Formats: sequence, structure tokens, C-alpha cells
Amino acid sequence: MNTQNHQFAEHTAITAAVVPDELRIGFWPQHFGSIPQWITLEPRIFAW
Repeated sequence: MNTQNHQFAEHTAITAAVVPDELRIGFWPQHFGSIPQWITLEPRIFAW
């Protein structure tokens, strides 16, 4: 891996964190804004 690819990988890493059930209701609007469909999408997103 050359230096350019390594630097790119550091800036594009995907991270995951456990979101407690009591914080789930505010997670989507906080990170993705006001999307009307979030209430139907949220269970599918957190189910994986």
C-alpha cells in the first residue's frame, strides 16, 4: 500500500457504535436530519 492510499483509508474508515435503545429515537434526526421516512427505516437499519 502506498502512502496516498494509506492516508485515504484513514480518512474514509467506517466505524460502528452500539446505540442504547433509549437513545435510538434521537439518533436518526441527530445524524441525518429531518427525513419523514426515518420512523419506518430506523428498525431496518438497527436490525442488521
